[in-house]
Amino acid sequence: MTVDNNRLHLLSAFSGEWAGMNQLWLSPTEDSKESPATLTLAPTLKAKFIEVKYTWAFADTPQEGLLIIGYQPKRELATATWMDTWHMGDQVMACQGTLTTEGNLNVRGAYPVQTGPDWGWRIILEPASDQKLNLIMYNRFPTGEEELAVKVAFSRS
Repeated sequence: MTVDNNRLHLLSAFSGEWAGMNQLWLSPTEDSKESPATLTLAPTLKAKFIEVKYTWAFADTPQEGLLIIGYQPKRELATATWMDTWHMGDQVMACQGTLTTEGNLNVRGAYPVQTGPDWGWRIILEPASDQKLNLIMYNRFPTGEEELAVKVAFSRS
């Protein structure tokens, strides 16, 4: 008997429509900018990946994001590609990290800045309950320190 240790099914349980309030921090010394947010989570490509689409707004301008999540059971490695109309513009970020047995995704990627070394970005997608799902993003300085950038507590729509 073979055991399916692909943890993507843990995220598939959260398929459907979600709604919440997006909080965006431009600086740790400023209050967050808030806007309504939606999220749709669904298996894709014969359930080999999870697709997470989300919307939010900045300065009344609608924004969209897309996260495609994969998992390599033999390596116990979560992989993801992330695109976002505001943060990433016309770039795609490749990310790697973990997907725990509780279904918590924690992946990191990097993006170039005009001067100096690349900066990092960390994305967490964590089921809080059957009806709650959190999306949290951190900006990571080249020194390794992190700063909260985005937080959304979603509820099933």
